[in-house]
Amino acid sequence: MRTAFIVGNGPSLIQTDLDLLIGMDSFACNNIHLIYPKTKWRPTYYVRSEAVDHLLSRSSWEESVKVHLDMGILCYMSGYFKDDAGGYDNYRELKHCWHYMLNYDDKDVPSEWHMPWICQFGGSLIVAMQLALNLGYERLALVGCDLGYRDDKPSHFDKSYEHGQEQPAMYANKNNIWAHLCGINYHARRHLPYNVINCTIGGDLHLYPRARMEDIL
Repeated sequence: MRTAFIVGNGPSLIQTDLDLLIGMDSFACNNIHLIYPKTKWRPTYYVRSEAVDHLLSRSSWEESVKVHLDMGILCYMSGYFKDDAGGYDNYRELKHCWHYMLNYDDKDVPSEWHMPWICQFGGSLIVAMQLALNLGYERLALVGCDLGYRDDKPSHFDKSYEHGQEQPAMYANKNNIWAHLCGINYHARRHLPYNVINCTIGGDLHLYPRARMEDIL
């Protein structure tokens, strides 16, 4: 069974030995580069999903996006990045909807994914999960997917990651849960297998069976 490790940006990464993933297929997203000084591991794929009004500053582009392109890591990113990244052989444009702009309580929020067209609701981690399935991986092992966003308190593995929430933490948490439920609904309604295991140390994501990352390896 082809397994992909989906690495989030939660605080549990501080306790996670990512070097155990060296040689394994893994997806990571957003500001994962902040952990590179502490690990030799690098992801197989980098995912950056942006909505049109969530523009990156030039410094953020250099630090979090261009660094992965320069490493030669296969980068799947929104078409927003095409002007800057299009000249790289390892840039792949993500074909996705714009449900990122919605909240779980909006009337037009999706109730399930719509693969192979990727649903952007829930952000880059959810996009990475769908991308892995589209690429043929049969089992997803989640690492550092803590959930549990908190107002005015650290919610990621590195304090420099925090720049304040664009909306209350309640929305971030409920939107993420809804996005995971969209994946569960997609597979359940089509009677398709959906093999997702949560290998995160602790955290508030309780929709999937739990396992130790070491046991999956």
